[in-house]
Amino acid sequence: MSVFQRFSFSECLSSILWPLLYGVCFMVAAAPKPSKLIEPMPLELPIAEMTLAEKLRAMEALWTDLSRNEQDIQSPVWHGQVLEERNARVKSGQEKFMDWEAAKQELRDRLK
Repeated sequence: MSVFQRFSFSECLSSILWPLLYGVCFMVAAAPKPSKLIEPMPLELPIAEMTLAEKLRAMEALWTDLSRNEQDIQSPVWHGQVLEERNARVKSGQEKFMDWEAAKQELRDRLK
């Protein structure tokens, strides 16, 4: 089962945006710069003028389209490296897993 089949767009969005909004995003600095092989393409969307709802609909459309051909999408090498580093921290006891609902509650409690 692929990542596109396991998680809905809104689940992915909440899993990404919620932690970012509350400052819980880890290892962002470890991510390499985007590949020079990916050329910027002209984008005709007036993103600065779009409402939040319009931006979310555009993201939903992109997610739906990407999920149609998910076998063509290869994870970058650094994804595996980050997973290996995180797995090593879990095995060494430096990190532990937490239920998502419990993690959200812990963050809410910290913000009180």
